[in-house]
Amino acid sequence: DRLMLELELSPAEAYQRLVRILEQVNAANQQLLSEEVMAKSGAEDTAAVKAASAEGIDLNSSTLQFDMAAEEAWRYAPENGNVAFGSAAHGWAFRVDTFAEMIAGKMGAKPEILRKV
Repeated sequence: DRLMLELELSPAEAYQRLVRILEQVNAANQQLLSEEVMAKSGAEDTAAVKAASAEGIDLNSSTLQFDMAAEEAWRYAPENGNVAFGSAAHGWAFRVDTFAEMIAGKMGAKPEILRKV
């Protein structure tokens, strides 16, 4: 409600602002995940390099592998059900799935279809 009442954004502008906020949060999460993967890989690589160099093997061409499942688990998106919209001042909040349930009854539509729209 603040986006429209105080900042006087149009629905399209409010949508774009929320999309930008989610992109920024997801970028920060991706950075943290990347740092964690790199730190873990660095510790593993150090041990592997020591063991390999004792055997005369060169491991300078090692690459990092990102866990796509972990990356997806940390991604925030309304369709994943891990983003809520609300107003602390007015005491309400909803997720896309709960809003779809509520509006489906009023529109005579199936909530599954409204979640995708």
